[in-house]
Parts: sequence; C-alpha cells; structure tokens
Amino acid sequence: MVIAIIAILAALLLPSLSLAKQQAFKTLCASNLRQVGQTFHSYSGDWDGWSPPEKNQGDSYYWPRILVDNGYMQATWAGYTGYTNPTDKGWARTGILACPTAERNHSTFWVNGGSYGVNHSHIGFNQGKAIKFGKKRASLLLLGESRDKYYSKILSQGDNIRPCYINCPCSDWTNYVGWNLQASPARHPFTSSNVCFIDGHVDSFSWLELKGNTGDLFGHTNPN
Repeated sequence: MVIAIIAILAALLLPSLSLAKQQAFKTLCASNLRQVGQTFHSYSGDWDGWSPPEKNQGDSYYWPRILVDNGYMQATWAGYTGYTNPTDKGWARTGILACPTAERNHSTFWVNGGSYGVNHSHIGFNQGKAIKFGKKRASLLLLGESRDKYYSKILSQGDNIRPCYINCPCSDWTNYVGWNLQASPARHPFTSSNVCFIDGHVDSFSWLELKGNTGDLFGHTNPN
C-alpha cells in the first residue's frame, strides 16, 4: 500500500517538476538573450550606431562569430561531424549563445551559430543590411530564439527561393519541413518564445502571436 501511494505521489509530482525545470530554462534563455542584445548595442556604440550584419562578406560566417571574434562576447565552439575546426564551422556549446533547450544536431553543417536568430527582415546578409538603432522604434524585434537543427542564426531565413521567410507571417512559415525549423522558435512551456527588442528589453510571446506578427513586431507594416 505504501509503495502504491508513493508511486501515485510521484506520478502527480513529476509533471510539475518537469514544468518547473522547463520554466527555469526559459528564464535562463531570456537572460542569455538579453545579454546578447546588449552586445549588439555595444557593437553599435563602437560602429556609429550600426548593428552587426547578419553575416560577413563572402558568406563564410555569421553574426555570432563576428561578435565573438571582436571581443563582444565569449563562446566555446563545438564542431560538426566532418569539420575538424569548430572555430571555422561550428556551434556555440557554452556561453550566452547557448540555450539548453535548443536542438543540437552535430552531424549537420552550418557556420558558427548559437540558439538565437536575428530579425532577417531588418538585419540581412552582408555589411549592406545592418541597421541604425537610433532610427528604429523600440517595439521592433531584434533577436529571437531560433530552434533549428542547422543552428542557422536566422530567425526568418529568406532568399529568392523561400521569400516566405522574409515576409512572415505566412501560411507556410510553420508548415515547411527542413529549412523552416529555424523559423519555429517556440520551444518553451505553452509554446512560448523569448524575444529581444531594439531597446534591449526581453518579452515572451506564444507561437500564434509570433506567427500573427502581433503589434507588427517583425516590422513588415512599419519598418521603422
């Protein structure tokens, strides 16, 4: 009888303990995201108000490595299968770029990333599409959690083949397989996701709110 009671209590308590653990991870990821946002502002202060670009010229690495290589944050890189130099092609194993709830696929190649992505609609490829912080509204999304087996570093991947990702929300944003995984950030309890805004504050949104571009947080209607 005693064993049965213990088993029942354990069955009742385990879901609560699991939820508490996931909520703690969400809080940690929000703290990391806030610090990553602060590094964007530090970079901006040194570069006449400009944000770092999404990637460097030549498509060899992305903004996480740009910030790490220039001393704005620290990260320990782990390599992908088949790539022996993790500082050249790898993902952030430790530091504020790493969220414990993000997927990690060591067998898939991508270039120097972490658990968070930039708003691709405003910080695009190469040096030519950075933004000036003072020219943008505080309610514009800067960074979000990027759940992606490729660790793409891009919240909304976009190019001529997949224009949907630039112009989200759209019906395909949550329905694609493969490439859309970086555009599916709601990995916390109750399908919630942390986001960091231009002014540095962090908030949480549901997946439906992100998909619906609540308050035009992606800046598609009002880009400023």
